Amino acid sequence: IYTAAAQSLQAQLTQTAQAISPSPQPTNPPASSTPKPVVSQDDSPLGRSAGGRTIPMLRIGYVGEIAIVVVGSIDRTQTDTRDVINNLIRDYSSDSAQIPYGTSFYLIPSINPDGNANNYRFNDNNVDLNRNWDTENWTANPPVPGYTQGKEGAGGPYPFSEPETEALRSLMLGINKIYQKVILVILHSTVNRTQGEVFSGYNSVGFDSESKRLVNLMVSFLDYTYSTEWGDYDTPGEAIYWSVVNGMPALDIVWPKNSPPPLQNLMDAFSSFVK
Repeated sequence: IYTAAAQSLQAQLTQTAQAISPSPQPTNPPASSTPKPVVSQDDSPLGRSAGGRTIPMLRIGYVGEIAIVVVGSIDRTQTDTRDVINNLIRDYSSDSAQIPYGTSFYLIPSINPDGNANNYRFNDNNVDLNRNWDTENWTANPPVPGYTQGKEGAGGPYPFSEPETEALRSLMLGINKIYQKVILVILHSTVNRTQGEVFSGYNSVGFDSESKRLVNLMVSFLDYTYSTEWGDYDTPGEAIYWSVVNGMPALDIVWPKNSPPPLQNLMDAFSSFVK
């Protein structure tokens, strides 16, 4: 009887234990983690100048939403703009956290290596690279420094006649198919200014609203002046006009010769473009 009772009790305890013990739960496989986007870079040159010189360029950042194309030394007198872009290359390469997520920079220290080599405003074809863009006001004989009524052939025989401007045009139209927005920024310096200025891209109707927004941001970070016209002479066939006509906001940044803005302020302004 004892043995039968013990066996009966043991059976009840076993059934109770099974009733209150949780059933094993299926184990879900760990969720696959999405790879974190990384900064990439490519130092393929933009192309070659009329004189056969290499036009260096660095693309650095995230392929995605916004491309900022920064161009320096469009004439030989502006080598301090080349130096600023080389410093941008150095700092963005060493500290990629400065690059806003979703943004790539296309950094071109000098679009005019011929002028740099020859200590001359124009390229080896004697063309001003900021008068050779296909705009409504393009002319073969545009005003340039020292020739306020126009210099014969300074605009080139036709728009984009020069390999430098054609290469930059091709780059911008190409990346405009990849990115949601492409912004052109051209850096200038001059002995004719004592205060930094920023100019908005425009078209035949007037100033572009998005370009103006970017100009106001740049002005606030650099403590520069928002200017609406150069004033010294007309500037037909220039890059920021062409850029806006083709759907890409643009701005010119001008500072007194050899007095560039603090580099970090410029980088902060670029970051504000995407916020």
